Amino acid sequence: MAKIRTIFLVSLTIGLPVALAGLVCLGMPHDSAVYNIMQFLGSYIGGSALGIFYVCAVLLLLQKASGQRILAPFAAVGRMAATNYILQSVICVLLFYSFGLGLYGKISPVAGFFLAIGLYVFQVFFSNFWMNRFLYGPIEWLWRSLTYGTKMPIKMNAIQKQRRA
Repeated sequence: MAKIRTIFLVSLTIGLPVALAGLVCLGMPHDSAVYNIMQFLGSYIGGSALGIFYVCAVLLLLQKASGQRILAPFAAVGRMAATNYILQSVICVLLFYSFGLGLYGKISPVAGFFLAIGLYVFQVFFSNFWMNRFLYGPIEWLWRSLTYGTKMPIKMNAIQKQRRA
């Protein structure tokens, strides 16, 4: 656990300033060497270090009962990863392409950010709703059924529901 804390602090100490420096330089001329170097460092060094920071943060949270309670709602999203990926793709295609609402290029980055957060919150609630009733997500069930060559059970029985409660 001490090693994870050390990696957590080092990756934050490196990642945050480097990523922020890359953002600050966005206003520079895009053909300058400083801009290109800072974008490279911000993306590859800062982004990677912050990715490591996020993983360590989750690992540290999982070490405590309170952290496990905080992260529990996200487990269903992971158990339905393929379904959520397809669902998110379909929703975004319908929102952004011309045969849907055609919003591509018409919403601000801030609106896009809140749209992404809203979509993820929807997926958390949908995934928990679904996984409280079924063993697998619909795509995961289809994949298992095709893999095993037989129709797999998808509904939870009473015993399985009690174990989840």
